[in-house]
Amino acid sequence: MARRLGGRAWTWIWYVPSMVAAVLFCIISLVTFGDLAQIQYDWSAGSPGSQINGVMAATFIAPITTVGLILMSFFLLVKKSFSQSGAGFSYGFCTAWFLLGSQLLLITGVELTANKHHTSTWEAGYSGVWTRSATNAFIAAYVLAFICTVLFLCTGVAMISNRESFGGERLTVDELGLSDRLRTPGSPSSSAAPVAASPAPPYPDRATQMAASRSAPGTQAGAWTTV
Repeated sequence: MARRLGGRAWTWIWYVPSMVAAVLFCIISLVTFGDLAQIQYDWSAGSPGSQINGVMAATFIAPITTVGLILMSFFLLVKKSFSQSGAGFSYGFCTAWFLLGSQLLLITGVELTANKHHTSTWEAGYSGVWTRSATNAFIAAYVLAFICTVLFLCTGVAMISNRESFGGERLTVDELGLSDRLRTPGSPSSSAAPVAASPAPPYPDRATQMAASRSAPGTQAGAWTTV
């Protein structure tokens, strides 16, 4: 079945539920951020002040970052799926963003979970400001954060493993310009293995040299004998 669907199909299978969960997380997280902003400096039951700054930062930065990832990844994958232009730098950047986004959402979920016990106090102390629906939205925000963490991580892995299915031809030897070098005589890649040199003849001894000099015509020794 994996061969019938192909790498692009599997990438989209992981991508679509990731984006659905991400959109829900962004909406609920921003709603939770608004609820937290209302009680931050509400003096009716004692202002929590800077105690919830971490939760507010998490519920604002995470959805804003996720919205950027949603927009970029959607247009990028649509373009790559139809153009078959290969992965490229933008594809790798989007893949890294998915992997880093999963870590950011994990931290957001942990931060919201660590402050979950405050929701009962806010619900009792800030009557009319922090309601039961705000508590439910708070819980849904960190549940969706953990779900998006898993989905983003799986989507990033799917994009890495299926990157070749988005096109991009591999350069052959002819396209790289190496075929001429391989066929040109005398090039390092086309030359045959060096032939082993024949061993040098042994150096003649003194007696052999003297005998050769006497037998050779026109030598100095022959001239002395004729005088």
